[in-house]
Amino acid sequence: MNTRALRGWESKGLRPGAADNEKVDAFIDRGRRVERTVSPEMQAAARISGAPWSASTSA
Repeated sequence: MNTRALRGWESKGLRPGAADNEKVDAFIDRGRRVERTVSPEMQAAARISGAPWSASTSA
């Protein structure tokens, strides 16, 4: 979800401001960066341990 597209929204009494949206965007961006690093490590661990894994689950 990209909160950049949600500027100025209101739902159930919540009205996040620009600073709140920037924090959420930063959190999501960090998660995406970490995911790219963790995924290959987890794939390697799965191969080493013999756990079922397929390329379709890595997308």
